[in-house]
Formats: sequence, structure tokens, C-alpha cells
Amino acid sequence: MRVGISSPEANNPFHVALSRSIAATLRERQIEPLLLSADADVAAQVNNIGDLISSKVDALLVAPLNEEGAASAVQRARAAGIPVFMYARTLNAKYQDSWLTFIGMDAVKVGEDKGRWLVDNGKPGKVALLTGPAGAAPMLEQERGFRRVVEAAG
Repeated sequence: MRVGISSPEANNPFHVALSRSIAATLRERQIEPLLLSADADVAAQVNNIGDLISSKVDALLVAPLNEEGAASAVQRARAAGIPVFMYARTLNAKYQDSWLTFIGMDAVKVGEDKGRWLVDNGKPGKVALLTGPAGAAPMLEQERGFRRVVEAAG
């Protein structure tokens, strides 16, 4: 069995560690990992997924760079009969029929928890929110949860 892994970045320590761990775990189970990194380039991720489809992997693990970019490639994988699993990040919910499941955190809840902490421990005033890489799904989701709580509290 061969499993394709589409990592969004090769320079982000989180994704490097996560990719290495996934590959090691697959090898322990006698599954061949095929790891490709998009190097923070949506077009590269689409091409990588296309290469994994062409190599006829048995399954595909995808951490998309953003909510939209890799959608067409993920849909092609599903159409080719390759089961797709999202990890760490997902595409926009409108594409949720393109993958089987998501393995990762609930980023909206994380944002809500951060917002609750701020409301409970801060004072009214202006707040700056650093959201991380532009368009990255977990950052957008955390922002939604954070804003929901903080704005509701005034």
C-alpha cells in the first residue's frame, strides 16, 4: 500500500515535524509514504496532488495551503477513486464531500477559547489580531471564533 502526503510547507517546523511523524508511522505499518511539499505555493500543491493521483496512490493525506486552492485536485483524486483524508487543515466546507474525514483541531473553538480568555482577563479597548499565513484555513477559523466571542462581549 502507498499513501500520498501533500504537505503545505517544507520550512514550517510544525509541518516538517508532522510530515515526518506521519511518514514514520506509515512505514511502521509497512505502508509506503510518498511525501510531497508545496513549499507554500498553491500551484505546486495542485501539481503535487496531480502527481500522486498519476502514481495511483491507495490513499491521499492533504493539508491544504488555504481553503480554496487545492479543491480541484482533491476533487480529481476522489473522482479517481482515491480516498482523501484532510489533516491539520481543511478546504472550505463547500468541498466537504471531496474528503472522507478530517484529523486535527477545531480551530473555531480554539479561537473562541482565546477570545474567552481575553474577555475574562483583559480590559475593553482595541485588539490587534495576528492571524498567521494569509488565507490559511486554521487562521481564518480561529479568527471567526475569536471575533464571535470578543465582539459579543463588546
